[in-house]
Amino acid sequence: MKSKTPLTLMELLIMLLIFSIASALCVQMFVKADGWSKENQIEDRALLSLQSVAETVKASGGDLDLASDLLDGIVLDDTLRIFYDEMGQPVAKSDEAVYDIIVETFDSGEPLLGTASVTARTLEEKETLFRITAAWQEVERNE
Repeated sequence: MKSKTPLTLMELLIMLLIFSIASALCVQMFVKADGWSKENQIEDRALLSLQSVAETVKASGGDLDLASDLLDGIVLDDTLRIFYDEMGQPVAKSDEAVYDIIVETFDSGEPLLGTASVTARTLEEKETLFRITAAWQEVERNE
């Protein structure tokens, strides 16, 4: 009578190989999922920051200097720029930032209606994440 040990050993080795391949794929997917999760967290924080900046610009009546003081940003050529780190906190230096928010005011074409474009973008790829338009009623000045 022949022994069935070599056949059983072969089956165990094949099952171990299949299990190893499946576990390697699972580990790879967990690593990718972690990366996707971090990207989504940054995008979520960017969206919240974008909404906050838009509301601050509206509350300041389109005064970018006032909004800059409130948001720790920089105003250059009628453009407000604010840098944020991966935790969604404003930072002073662009080399510490992951994304930025840019505010540009423009003429709405309507009297007493101020408008601004508010854009969040990644600094690494220069990819636009979100863009919204903020609008506010301007105060009529009697002179």
